[in-house]
Parts: sequence; C-alpha cells; structure tokens
Amino acid sequence: MGRYVAQQLVRLLSTLTKPLSAARVAILGLTFKENVPDLIVMDLSLPVLDGWEATRRLKADERTCSIPVVALSAHVMEGARMKAIEAGCVGFLPKPCYPSQVSEELKRILLI
Repeated sequence: MGRYVAQQLVRLLSTLTKPLSAARVAILGLTFKENVPDLIVMDLSLPVLDGWEATRRLKADERTCSIPVVALSAHVMEGARMKAIEAGCVGFLPKPCYPSQVSEELKRILLI
C-alpha cells in the first residue's frame, strides 16, 4: 500500500476505530465494557496469532461473536477469501486498497 493511500486510510478510519497492535492483544487483552466496536478490520497476516485464528476466536466467544469482522490481506487468491469467510469474516479487502474501497465495504456491512 502506498504511503499516501495508507495515510488517507488512517485518516478515514481514525475517528471510527480503536487500533490494536496485534491480534493477540485483541483476543487476550480486550475487554468490552462500554466501547464495543461496531466492526473489526482484521489483517490476516499478523505476527504471533494470524488473523484467521484471531477471527475464529472472536467468533467462538459469546462476548464478541456478533461483531462483524472484515479481512484485510495481501493474499488475493480466492482461497484466502474463502478461508477468511470460513473463519467467520463477513467481508474481504485486498491489499492494496483505497479509502473509497474501505468506506464502501464498511458501509455495506454496517448498512449505512
């Protein structure tokens, strides 16, 4: 993803998101009290715990199973998309992606 596109994506999502440094933090350290996210954008290529496994764990937990997860990945083969859906993702964004693609996918999923 180009630097400009990445900066625009961060700017677009910064008011809407709460970034986490790794899926392990999302799974093991995240507690939802008042700030339950409307949606999670999950990078599938994360260190320690990949996004597929992180998504499976989120979907297996009654506290987080209803939160839609959108996969974000440079793995653009159809197999990666299907694996993400099988893990519980409701959408897939291939890298590189443009802010307009992200916005449209989020709107589709959140029915905005």
